[in-house]
Amino acid sequence: MTVTLPPKKIQLLGVTVDALDHSEALRTVEKLVARPTTDLIAFANAHLLNTAWRNSAYQTALAGHALVLNDGIGVSMAARMYGFEFPVNLNGTDFSPAVLAMAAERGWRVAFIGSPPGVAENAARVLAGRIPGLNVVATHHGFVDDAQSMTVADGWADADIDLLLVGMGCPRQELWAARFSARCGASVTMSIGAFFDFASGTVPRAPELVRDLHLEWLYRLRQEPRRLFRRYVLGNPVFLYRAVLCRLRLQPSRHSARRA
Repeated sequence: MTVTLPPKKIQLLGVTVDALDHSEALRTVEKLVARPTTDLIAFANAHLLNTAWRNSAYQTALAGHALVLNDGIGVSMAARMYGFEFPVNLNGTDFSPAVLAMAAERGWRVAFIGSPPGVAENAARVLAGRIPGLNVVATHHGFVDDAQSMTVADGWADADIDLLLVGMGCPRQELWAARFSARCGASVTMSIGAFFDFASGTVPRAPELVRDLHLEWLYRLRQEPRRLFRRYVLGNPVFLYRAVLCRLRLQPSRHSARRA
């Protein structure tokens, strides 16, 4: 089955980010699941793009993803510097339930890996209660080394997994997906950050008003100041600075403009 992916894309800090609305993104996931290959999906926020800026192996792994969707106000601000507008904000925590609802409707077999022991299992239980027909066939925590990852992947190889969600944090989850998804036999693997923590109730989600104001990062910073200070308070301004630098490099110099 041949799938033509939407051509609307922008490159930010060396990573190509797709610009889809919610419906287009869901349709693309459905088409990817139908392919006979293993396809990967990531969500690009400022932290992911900062990490890719410093890590060429990570940037290469992201280049092999079928979809990289935009996540967060910082990425939207950077895109506007290029005269580019994302249709909507597509973050893993909000988009994953919609994908899982589609999985339930289509009868897909789903697996979860990530978070501390018991969290992915609890998330599967909670989500199955919220989404009738959701079929989570396997779960595992994310505290696995390479040898354990191979054992998990080999154990899942015959499970006919249509959709695998990986929640190990950036950059580990995307690197894990690039290395082990095909070994798991998963059709599509999405790297979804803290989604299991939120879905299981382990970590409270920001109120809807806070999310609507694009301030969820501030709510999370208040929850985990030590862990997230560097990512948000230092990382966000650095990301925008780097985006400005990249933008200026795209502009012709005054000297070359006169010569033209």
